[in-house]
Amino acid sequence: MGQDAASPFTEVRLLGPVELGHQDGSSTAIGSRLERTLLAALAANAGLVVPTDTLVEALWGSSPPATARHALHVHASALRRLLGLRPSPLEARPSGYVLMLGPGQLDTERFEALAARGRAELASNQAPRAAEVLEAALAVWRGPALADVPYERVAETEVARLEETRRTTEEDRLEAELAAGHNERAAAMAEALVAAEPLRERRWGQLMLALYRCGRQAEALGRFILVRDMLRDQLGVDPGPELQELHLKVLTHDPDLARLPATPGGPVGVDTPVTHFTRRGTCALAYQVLGDGPVDLVFITGFTGHLEVRWEDPDLSRLYRRLAAASRLVLLDKRGTGMSDRTEGYPPLPQHVDDVLAVMDAVGCRRAALFGVMDGGAIALLTAVAHPDRVVGVATYATTAVLSAQHHPPGVTREARATLQDDRAIDPGNARFLADRIPHARLALLAGEDTVLWAGDVDAIAAEIEAWLPTLAGRVG
Repeated sequence: MGQDAASPFTEVRLLGPVELGHQDGSSTAIGSRLERTLLAALAANAGLVVPTDTLVEALWGSSPPATARHALHVHASALRRLLGLRPSPLEARPSGYVLMLGPGQLDTERFEALAARGRAELASNQAPRAAEVLEAALAVWRGPALADVPYERVAETEVARLEETRRTTEEDRLEAELAAGHNERAAAMAEALVAAEPLRERRWGQLMLALYRCGRQAEALGRFILVRDMLRDQLGVDPGPELQELHLKVLTHDPDLARLPATPGGPVGVDTPVTHFTRRGTCALAYQVLGDGPVDLVFITGFTGHLEVRWEDPDLSRLYRRLAAASRLVLLDKRGTGMSDRTEGYPPLPQHVDDVLAVMDAVGCRRAALFGVMDGGAIALLTAVAHPDRVVGVATYATTAVLSAQHHPPGVTREARATLQDDRAIDPGNARFLADRIPHARLALLAGEDTVLWAGDVDAIAAEIEAWLPTLAGRVG
C-alpha cells in the first residue's frame, strides 16, 4: 500500500522498485525518476560520501544538462523532505552527499543477515529452521534489484552481487528442504529453479536428489541426460565431477542418497581446521582459517586460550561454525598464549596490534572485520585506530574501556576492578560507555547475567555478528 504524505521512514528498499518503508508496513513510492535514482545511488553506498560528479552521471548519464549541479541540489532537498527525519540522514559534504543509515534501515542488509542466519542454521543441522529463515530472506525481494532506476549507472557491480546472492540463497533454501526430508516440496521447487537458471549445475543435482528420494529414479536419470546434452550443445562441456558422481549414485541406488543429515544440534562434519604459523620478528603466531564468506572476520579471544583446545568446547565450536558460515573466519592465539610463542610472556595490549596485522598478511587479507572479546576487544579497537585502512569494522563483547584510569566508566568501581580477575563479571555500563563515544556505534545488550563467552548464549552473540557482517561487504574491496 502506498503512502503519499511524508513520514519518517524505517527502511530504504532497493530489492525491487526503489521505495521507502514505514513502521506500519506501508511504503512510499518515489515518484520522480531522478530522485529515485539519487536515493538508490546514495543507499547503495550508505555511509560513504558519493562525489557530486558520480551522482550527476548516475542521474543524467554521459550528457548532463548545464544546470546539473544545481538540479542535483534541488533533488537532494526534495529527497530530504521525503525521508522525513530531523536531523536528516542525507548530508551535504564539500565533495558530494552521504546517506547515513543505521542498522536495519536497508532491505539489502536485512536480506543478507537473514540469508547468513539461514546458512548458519543449515550448517548446524537445524534444517527445518534453516528453511524458514531462508524463505524469509527471499521474501524481502519484491522484484529485480533497483528495478526502476538505471542501475548500470548507479551500482552495477553491487546489483550483480546481490542477484548472485539471491540465487545462492534459493539453492541454500532448497538444500534445507532436502535436509529436512521435504522431498516432494523440494522436487517442485527444484523444477522451477532449473527452469529459471538452467546452467546452474547445483540446481540440477538438487532436482535429481529430490526426485530419487521421491522414488522417481528414472526421472532423476532422465534429468541428468537432459542437462548433459544441454551443456554439450550450449557450452561444449560435460557436467562437472559432482553431478557425474551423483548420476552414478542414482544409477546404482547408493544408500548414501537416502541418508538425511545428523540429528539437529549434532556434529556437522566440520573438522578442526589446520593450525598454521606465521612470524613477527622472532615470535611465532598460531592461527586457523575456515569458511569462505565475502568478509574476512578476525576473532581475537579474551584472556588466555588455545586454538585446538577451544574446539573441544561445544558452545565455542558452534559459535565458530556459525561465524564461518557467514565469513572467512580467522582465529588466532595471541602472543604469550596458546600455541603462539610464550617465551616473552603476555605483552601490553598495544603490542598485539602488529601481531593481528601479521596474521592478516599471512592469510592474504587486506581489510578485515575484527571481533574482540574482553581484552581482545581492546586490541581490536587499538588496531582500528592505528590502522583504519586495514579494518572495515569492529565488534566487541564484554570489553571495558579502561581498567586503570583515575575515572572509571560506569559499572567499574574500584572494588569491581579489584575482583575482575576472579569473577570476570563486566557490567553492561562498559558497553554503553563505549557506544556513546564511538561514532556510529550500535549497542546490543543481550539477555542474561553471564559475561564470559563460554558461559553466555553463543547463539545470541552469533546472531548479532551475522546481522552485522553483511553491512560491511561493500567496504571490503
